[in-house]
Amino acid sequence: MKKKRIIINSLLLIFTFIIGITVIYPEISKNKSEINNVSFDTIKADIFKSAEDKYNSDTKVLDSEYKVYKVSDLIKEGYITKKSIKDGYDENSKVLVINENGKIKYYYINGDTLLNKIKNNDIKQNEDGLYLFKGDSLNNYVSFNQEIYRLIMIDEKSSAYIIKDICSDNIKKSNIDEYLSSYYNDKYNKEAKKLIDGKLSIIDSETYNKTMQDNETYIKSQKDMWIKDNDEYKIMIIDTSEMVDSKDSDKACVKLYIKLKNIAFVEKGNGTQFDPYILSTQIIE
Repeated sequence: MKKKRIIINSLLLIFTFIIGITVIYPEISKNKSEINNVSFDTIKADIFKSAEDKYNSDTKVLDSEYKVYKVSDLIKEGYITKKSIKDGYDENSKVLVINENGKIKYYYINGDTLLNKIKNNDIKQNEDGLYLFKGDSLNNYVSFNQEIYRLIMIDEKSSAYIIKDICSDNIKKSNIDEYLSSYYNDKYNKEAKKLIDGKLSIIDSETYNKTMQDNETYIKSQKDMWIKDNDEYKIMIIDTSEMVDSKDSDKACVKLYIKLKNIAFVEKGNGTQFDPYILSTQIIE
């Protein structure tokens, strides 16, 4: 009897302990999380303020300015102290400053900007102010939303233009717009959509021709594909690279053409087929 009472008391004690843990631990975790969030928000605010001070001290500030500051440099130059931000950064941490006609935004990134990456690969601006990839066998592979694209160009405002490497199944001309809309809604996650500027589209003939060099381009397809020419959908015949008019019943494949906002940055990669630029969608404003 005594042994039975001891067992019952022990079970009651264990049960009470479990109930206490389930009630108290979430509160502890919640409080800890809130403390961490406050700490991170404070650190972020301090880093942004130091970038703002640095930006305002620069003598050459234009209406459409695009600046990248390393947090480590902000520390070296005395705009912020390492002690004040503790572990809120590492060697890859940067602040991206974008001034769009007087409206200034700050972004915290952990990597390198796409523009910086291609500059390091010796891609030069052309007469139109574009950083443009031309020809064949180029190191312009990009991984975005876990899909492979090719980087076509970066414009004067640092916005990137990419095209999907693989062409879709054949679809009718009358279904193209629906396909583009459905793909955007169904295939891209919330974070990826933050980087997409405008709607998905199909590459136009003028841009396609800009990628040609010595009659070669990296924009290839195993089957005839749709292309836009003077706001009309035409078919690019792969065997001859000829554009032909089409009827509503004609079918061809679609290569998605996307404009990315100038906040895109590279987590890792060097642009080769086996080590593409991996574009991160994790930005902190």
